[in-house]
Amino acid sequence: MYLPVMTEELPQAGQPWATHEIRAAVESYFVMLTLELQGVTYSKAAYRGELLRSLPARSRGSIEYKHQNISAVLTLLGAPHIAGYKPAANFQSALVEEVARQLEVQSLPALVLDSPRSSKDSQDRDVPRLRLEKPPPPLRLREDDIRLIDHARVRVSRNMDWAARDSANRSLGMLGEHLVLDWERFRLRAAGLGRLASQVVHASKEEGDGLGYDIRSFELDGTSRLIEVKTTAGGASTPFIVSRNEVLVSERESARYSIARVYSATSSPAHFKLDGNISATCLLRPCAYQAIAS
Repeated sequence: MYLPVMTEELPQAGQPWATHEIRAAVESYFVMLTLELQGVTYSKAAYRGELLRSLPARSRGSIEYKHQNISAVLTLLGAPHIAGYKPAANFQSALVEEVARQLEVQSLPALVLDSPRSSKDSQDRDVPRLRLEKPPPPLRLREDDIRLIDHARVRVSRNMDWAARDSANRSLGMLGEHLVLDWERFRLRAAGLGRLASQVVHASKEEGDGLGYDIRSFELDGTSRLIEVKTTAGGASTPFIVSRNEVLVSERESARYSIARVYSATSSPAHFKLDGNISATCLLRPCAYQAIAS
């Protein structure tokens, strides 16, 4: 599983949040997230205003930051988060416990994962649907945070393992690959390299899976690129699963290897690139083991 590598924290000001305040913030957040996943328009400011009225000891800024904390916890648990609340670390243990508790008793809708609006083949569009963005800012995690998240992940894994669902959802994965194919061909044609654009190969489809990458493309100087596509209907910070083979291929071919992380794939698709050895661009946490009886 990919997790963000580390950067500076933004400390929280004021007194720790009480249990009832945390519960109210998480409940409000989950209502907004459910609406977002269902494609329903809503106002973050309106929900924040309701919380301000019910939590008079908290400021607008502290509520917004608490929502960013909730995004961080959901991201680390492998779940999608609200796009407008970028994950922020330095969260209370009580927040992790409350997010896990609510995930146990309610399931976030899988509508966007189960029925992606995908075409069967790449359309080779003049203007691609996909946008290129910068990678999301990484998180700094304390050892205590990591232990809390590991225990919480065990609690919620029966009801939700979004990284695994993304990985197993073939139609979602194919949608992402077609989006990246369109993007690569568009990028090369825009640079006047139509001949190279015509040579971009959907390798996992035409040559078989297990190569460690999905697409063979080119740099503008003609150097080949090997692109592994990872797709989610969730936000940019949603963790994803990589195979041992993909890690090994990225090590061997680090000079020309990239992960194209496609997110918001079924709504407003965008992607960012992670170039080179996966072990250097991602924090890899084990999520499965091969066991041999001894």
